[in-house]
Amino acid sequence: MIDTELKEHLRLHMLWLQGDSKGSRANLYGADLSGANLSGADLSKTLLEGKALLSFQFEQHTAYFYGTDEIRIGCHVKSIGQWLETYVEVGKAERYTDKQIEMYGRFIKQCASLYKENANEKA
Repeated sequence: MIDTELKEHLRLHMLWLQGDSKGSRANLYGADLSGANLSGADLSKTLLEGKALLSFQFEQHTAYFYGTDEIRIGCHVKSIGQWLETYVEVGKAERYTDKQIEMYGRFIKQCASLYKENANEKA
């Protein structure tokens, strides 16, 4: 999503929050927001509200966690449990160094912890 499109979505969302009939609720499903500056953006009542949005990169592929039981690292998408079981093997197959595997493993474990905390808060 290019900056001008994002700004327009956020402008319309702000109008919607204010009750203006010209506005519309922002739906950024599937939008690539990497590099987007969302500081000061009011994302309340969007599909992003209450979601963890984390990205991580350590010398290799970018990893994404959206607050669900799924993490994307490069072209690999797996549940958190699957990543916890296989990240070492996947890292070796992708020719990551031991340090890179360790760092991506830490990211996966942090995501698992956040996901578990979120699930406990909802229970």
